[in-house]
Amino acid sequence: MESKKRARKICAKFARRGEKNITDLYDLNLKAYLDDDLNYHYMEKGPHLNLFENYTHNALPYLNGVKSILDVGCGYGGPARYISKHKPECRITCITNSKSQYKAVSPLLTCYLTKAENYFSNDRFDIAVFFDSLCHMDGPKALANISNYTDKILIKDYCYFGADYYYSSRWEMSFRSKDNWEKTLSSIGFQIKDYRLNHNVLIEQSHLFWNDKVKDSLDPHRQISLIKQIPKSPTLNEGKAHCIIYAEIS
Repeated sequence: MESKKRARKICAKFARRGEKNITDLYDLNLKAYLDDDLNYHYMEKGPHLNLFENYTHNALPYLNGVKSILDVGCGYGGPARYISKHKPECRITCITNSKSQYKAVSPLLTCYLTKAENYFSNDRFDIAVFFDSLCHMDGPKALANISNYTDKILIKDYCYFGADYYYSSRWEMSFRSKDNWEKTLSSIGFQIKDYRLNHNVLIEQSHLFWNDKVKDSLDPHRQISLIKQIPKSPTLNEGKAHCIIYAEIS
């Protein structure tokens, strides 16, 4: 029991540190390393490494009938552009705290340079989406603020099986168990309506892609250094999987 308490304190310490450093870690112009659609991740489907658009494919059914979307932690706009292509009737507003991402996205989509917990708008949205972004935020604070602008959220993130909660200081990101996701969301007033796991996250293909892109890079930025280490790391941690969570405020 004492070891678990100590682990939680360490995680909390790193989480506080991560809140300060996450902008620096991800505020890097990666456009030279991305595909033409400015996608950052290679995930669920597709046998070819350039099919990054499949990153958002499994989210589309949750967006049927949706007219307005708030994309929280939009990255370089790949998922938002994919949604726009398949659902042109949707009005998409993006949020990022990275200046380089903002410069890449703002010519293409409505985008605001701000942290999720500081975002302010007079608009409301049919749904807010977090695609592999909430893990880098102060989850409760971000969700509490975003709940002012929507009563529906769609999250694509990680599920962790090794413990209730784990924090990676290398990548400034949190991993939550299913119970932790439920507690975190219910504390804001959200009820999970659908929760799906995907163990087939194509880690090896993603490692190969990034290795090919950055192996000759001389950029000293910390993110490039971490990406170069990815192919040397274990291919898949059995304690992790991707999850899609759809939740509503009752």
